[in-house]
This record gives sequence, structure tokens and C-alpha cells, in this order.
Amino acid sequence: MDDVHIVWHRRDLRVHDNKALFEATKDHTKSILPVFIIDPFFFSEDRLDSDDRILFMFECLEDLKQSYRNLGIHMHIYFGDSVEIISKLQKKYRAKVHYNFDSSMLYGYSRDNKVKLNKNFIGYQNDALVRDGPSRIAWAKQAQDYFDDNIYTLNKTKTYKGIVQEKQIRLGKVAQKYNLKKKQTYPLRGGESIALTHLDEFISKHISLYSRSISKPELSKLNCSRLSAHYSLGALSPKYAYQRVMASKHSKRTKDFYVTRLFWREHFTQKLEDYPHAQQKAINPICNVEREKNQKYTDAFFKAQTGFPIIDAALRCLIDTGWLNFRSRAMLASFYSLILRQHWKDGADFMHRHLVDGDIAINYQQWQMQSALVGVHPLRIYNPRKMIEEHDSQGIFIKKHLEVFRNVKEVEYLCEPQKYAYQLKSQYGIILGEDYPKPIVNFEKEAKETRALVKEKLDEIRASLNDPNFLKKASFSKLRKFRKNERKEKAKRKLEEKNKDTSQKSLGDFL
Repeated sequence: MDDVHIVWHRRDLRVHDNKALFEATKDHTKSILPVFIIDPFFFSEDRLDSDDRILFMFECLEDLKQSYRNLGIHMHIYFGDSVEIISKLQKKYRAKVHYNFDSSMLYGYSRDNKVKLNKNFIGYQNDALVRDGPSRIAWAKQAQDYFDDNIYTLNKTKTYKGIVQEKQIRLGKVAQKYNLKKKQTYPLRGGESIALTHLDEFISKHISLYSRSISKPELSKLNCSRLSAHYSLGALSPKYAYQRVMASKHSKRTKDFYVTRLFWREHFTQKLEDYPHAQQKAINPICNVEREKNQKYTDAFFKAQTGFPIIDAALRCLIDTGWLNFRSRAMLASFYSLILRQHWKDGADFMHRHLVDGDIAINYQQWQMQSALVGVHPLRIYNPRKMIEEHDSQGIFIKKHLEVFRNVKEVEYLCEPQKYAYQLKSQYGIILGEDYPKPIVNFEKEAKETRALVKEKLDEIRASLNDPNFLKKASFSKLRKFRKNERKEKAKRKLEEKNKDTSQKSLGDFL
């Protein structure tokens, strides 16, 4: 049988704007076999994905199966080693396997390296990344070209041929086998059809409020797109979202504020493509300021018992809902790495395990940035008191996620509970150390010490920035600046050499 085209889905759980599917269906004489393989790796003991994220992925798969049914095609889901199964299918049908390139965790790189030399496997560029190419200096243009490119749309008037097999993996059975249970209250179900509907709702009702809401931990739940989980699994095309937003009637400022985030998402994915070990290793270990592991600190953090209400509320929101706005994620990373001075990766792993929208590229590199482990960004230490005053000024977010403070009216009590311990006890019966923990550290003291430690390392950090190989991992913009300065210095030296040669010549040398 040599008239089959297999579409191997990975992190592209959609039919709209899917280049691999588009290319596979060009020839209407071929039968289409869409495939997704649930790898046992998903359920290994050291897995980072929560039950809720895997169940969200299953919802995306069920939606994808329905989209294929609407096209008259039967989608097949398998369980087992992905490379082994896809290779067997290719041989069985003597098929061409179409797939989109992906940048994911190290496991994904290992998987794709096993098939990329097989001539029957055809990979497609379906994102803004530069792969196996020259310097990343031209990345911005590459990204813009991607977002402006045509959307890959299937011809709905065409009749597609599919393949039906008897043995099918039921997602419910897999969930039952591994005892997967929904523990979080993430607001959206997974699936391309749901994402497309929610995108339209966001553009029509919320995008104009997005810029004013993104830093507010409670307001962001209402006015952010909340589509990040769909982006991370490829159930929604960033390019499609970009073009829908840009085609709307909103102001340029409103549209730019949102689509810039889509560019940043591709930017971080590019950095992971360049340096896949960022999930495990510090980009610039010279910057490290961590102390020895302190079990008291790590336990308090992971149990949301630090004694800082905005920190604990953010942790409870993360644990209970599977989502947290960006500034709160940055605040947690900064607090764990720069105030408690614990190992950044433990904190990054903890956050990823609880995020339904967990994205390896964004989560781990943002943790490194907020932990001051890159060296090209300013030191960011988020003051918990100021975070409340500026972004939760009525304490709504804290009181929603910390039951103990539900009836407290005075926001200043939430900013500094230790300072108002008597009032909390006398007015609300809240005893610090019993009903709510006392602060586990002196924030001001720790912040001062961290700044001093970083200052001591400044010369070493600046020296590390003179290495273009390091800058390639750390910063595209500073690499461009480095290259520009490098060219200037080279031209300057060349001119000096030329002038030196000229000054040493006599008049006769020119005749």
C-alpha cells in the first residue's frame, strides 16, 4: 500500500494553520492517516506535567478527533514508544510521514533526531524559529515573516480519504490506568474549537483592557486571553491569533500590546532551540547567589506558608487553579531564588508541575532571568508590600486565595502582618504563628544581601558578556549590539593599520 500520507501530530493539536496536514492533503488521491502517540514518558516518575495538564491535552485530542471526523477522516491514537510506533506505521503503509518541527524538552530533541535522516519523514517549518542556520541576528525579520505568512487552510470542498483500524486507544482508559484526576479549576477546556471561540471573545470584549490588567493577579484572570495552554500544546496557532488581532478594529497600541507577547513566546522558544539545556543548567552560573539548601525555606514555599500574604496567595492560586499571571510568576521566582536563595531549578520544576499552560521554553528561561542567572538583565527583586499596594490594592486576590484573611478589611494588615499582629488578633482573632505563619525571612535584610552579592560579581558578569557564544544563549539584542561593536572595532583597527602603513611610506613609494 503506497498511497498513504501519515500526519504525525505532536505539539500541533489542530487542523487549522497546520502545515504538515496542509502538505499531506494536497494530493487528494492519497489516504490520510492522522496519528498521535501517547508515550509512556508522559507518566514516568520524574515527569513534570501535572494530571490536569495531561487531561487538558486529552481534551485537545478529543476535539482534534472531532475536527477530523468533520473532514471525513479517522484519527488514530496509539500508546507506546513514539519513534517505534511511527516507524512501524511508515513501513506498514509504505507511507510518507508529515510532521511539524518542534522545540521542546530534551526528550523531544532525542525523539526527532532518530527520524530526521529517514527520507520518508518530511518535516516542516511551522513557527518563527531559525534552525540549523546562520547567526540569529536576523531573527526579528524571520519572526515577522512567519506571522505575516499565509494561514494554511484546508479545502473544505475536497473529499478526503481516511483509514480505519480496529484497535483504538481510549483516552478515558489511559486516564483510568494512570489514575489521572482533575485537581485544579483551570477555566477552559482544551481543544482548537474552544480556543478559536475564546480568541474571538477575547478580541471583542477584553483585549482593550488587557494592558491595564496583565500585572494585576485577580484582574488578569478576567482580561488576559487565558489561551496560553492552547498555545503551549499547539491547539491554537500563534500566527492565526496574530492575524485575527491585527485585523480587528482596535487601536494600534492595543493590538501591539498583545501581539508583542506572541513574538516574545517565539523568542523564548528560539532561545530553547539554541540552548536546549536551559531547562537544567544555568545560562550564566557566574551570577549564582544561592545558599545551601534550607529545608525549612523550601517546605514553606512549596506549601504556601512563607508568611508573606501576596507570595502565599500566588502559590495557592498556582496550586489550585493551574494558572498565574506573569508578574506573579516572576515575583515567585525572584522570591525563591533571590530572597530565600534556593536552587532555581527546584522552584522552576515546582511551578511547571502545577501549570496547565506549562511551557518549557518560557518557564525555565524566565526562572533563570528572574533568578539573575543570565547577566544581561537588571536585577529584579519584587517587594511583596509594593506588589500589594500597586497590584492588589484592595486585597481581593489575597482574600480569595487565603481563607484566613477573608474578612480582613485593612489592606495594610495584609502588606505587613507582623507589624499589625496585635490588630489582627484583637480585631479578627488571627494569631500569627498559629493561624498564619510569621515571615520566614527578613525581606529587607535578604534583599540587601543579595544586591551586595551580585555587586561583588559585576566584573565577572561583565567579562562573561564579551563572549559572543554566551550572548547567543543569553540575548539576541545584545548579540546584535556586540556584533555591531565588533564590526566597528574591526573597521577601526583596519583604518589604524592603513594609516600606520601610509605614514611609514616615502613619497617615492606612491610613484
